Amino acid sequence: MGGMRISFVGMSNAGKTYWSKQLEKTGFKRYGCDDFIEAKLLPQLVKHGYKGTDGISRWMGQPYESHYIEASKTYLKLEKEAMQHIFTLVKADLRNDTDRIVIDTTGSLIYLNRPILQTLNALTRVVCLDTPTSALTEMYTNYISDPKPVIWGNAFSKKAEETNLEALKRCYPELLNFRIQKYKKIVDISLDYYLLRNNRYTPDHLLRDIA
Repeated sequence: MGGMRISFVGMSNAGKTYWSKQLEKTGFKRYGCDDFIEAKLLPQLVKHGYKGTDGISRWMGQPYESHYIEASKTYLKLEKEAMQHIFTLVKADLRNDTDRIVIDTTGSLIYLNRPILQTLNALTRVVCLDTPTSALTEMYTNYISDPKPVIWGNAFSKKAEETNLEALKRCYPELLNFRIQKYKKIVDISLDYYLLRNNRYTPDHLLRDIA
């Protein structure tokens, strides 16, 4: 298969990083947004003994924690800078005839401004790794057991009688539904959640479905 420029969008734990790394093994040049954010946050992460995406998640915290609002603002600022930097690198790749490229975005991409989303659409085929409502319980369990940085926006609230985890579990579907509607506005194609988790589904199948 010839040149193809792909960006993966979708919820945290949808499989964006997994599939972007699978394509990297086949010769794609991969750009991971969280990799750039981690590099920018490294001094703060090291100070707390954190590293990787899990470390970023610990640094940001959960929406019921006092430091979350400021941390989430910092994260979104760095995410915007990361995407702008990735666009510069991709444009340089294209000038050098490198056209097998995959961008691993974050789940919070849809909170960035319109010019960034338009540039992503112009440079790549935007592929949503879908999350159906039937997978909500699994997605929430994955989120709790393997935390990723999550921008909740206005989707989180806590009732007086709720524990923090109960509030997260109640609000998670609201976050998912909000994001699904936002993803639909920018994607070129959506791939089935369960298909992507079939052991027989390979990068070749993925590329054929995207093409």
